[in-house]
Amino acid sequence: MEDYDTLLQVLKFGLQLEKRGMSFYSKSSTMIEDPVGKQTLTFLATEEERHYKFIKGIFEDITSTKGKDISVSLDTLHEPTLFPPLPGYITRVRASETDIEILSQAEKLEIESRDYYLKKVREVEGRKAKRILEILAREEEKHYNWIKYLKDHVSGDGYWMGIDSYFSLDGA
Repeated sequence: MEDYDTLLQVLKFGLQLEKRGMSFYSKSSTMIEDPVGKQTLTFLATEEERHYKFIKGIFEDITSTKGKDISVSLDTLHEPTLFPPLPGYITRVRASETDIEILSQAEKLEIESRDYYLKKVREVEGRKAKRILEILAREEEKHYNWIKYLKDHVSGDGYWMGIDSYFSLDGA
């Protein structure tokens, strides 16, 4: 049996997490100097917005149908392509302390969100409820990996930035 009351509480907090992520990435994308960093943080802001809409759709479906139906497709969070390669993306801007601090904060944000969803997977009842939270946890893990790789790039360790597969990183 699905535990929609608990899931609604989790989703309500999830909306706050995603909104915080949108705000953080939008603001941070204007502060980071590295061009790939700017593009990645802008992309992550849109990812958080996509998550927000996904969660809100599920929340509204559950509340409007009293848990009888979730019409939001759980497949709406497909593996997106990160972004097309930037012309000249190998060119780097020397990472500033601000760049590194922004990315460190971003890592913490994604870990906190991932861990929250994983914890709630263990607490909520029902296959569908667990699947929703597992999907969200995987998304946050994927974001963490992107940020970790970007941090390697801006700190000078990112040899992999020259590999085309970075631009379609699936976070696995």
